[in-house]
Amino acid sequence: MKKRLFVILLSLAVMAGLSFTAWAADGVVAKIGNQEYTSLGNAVAHVPTDGTETTIVLTNDITGLTTDQIVTIAEGQNIVLDMAGHSITVDSAFTGRPIVNNGTLLVTGNGTISSEASELGGKGAILNNEGANLTIENGTFAGNVLASGAAVRNLGTCVINDG
Repeated sequence: MKKRLFVILLSLAVMAGLSFTAWAADGVVAKIGNQEYTSLGNAVAHVPTDGTETTIVLTNDITGLTTDQIVTIAEGQNIVLDMAGHSITVDSAFTGRPIVNNGTLLVTGNGTISSEASELGGKGAILNNEGANLTIENGTFAGNVLASGAAVRNLGTCVINDG
């Protein structure tokens, strides 16, 4: 009965044109060790700011990311983001970049970070701010060409090995 009610409510939401973020069926999109998180932002919030390297592994695609869900890596955080072949994409009203780095970030795992679905405000995939360190091992990164952005905007230190 609960599943049937959920399907009916979801159908009504789609027919009404409501915008919502689509997550995996079980709600888990990222892991740190055995700890599961329902959003990448929640996982990042649990990374210490003392420089301890912490690996976050995506377990599902993240789709329909909204501007208020932009993931910000704080100064002092040291994150290895293992995309594990998954993607992070935005909704049509998105403005900015899905990831803002103020710490140390290594992106690996051959995934995709794209703001191409944004109608005009998807400036790219990652903003690497002044004083931040970004390393890209591989993957695909994109923004909307109409937003006059770049896939990666670098104001800090950035090394791109492949992608």
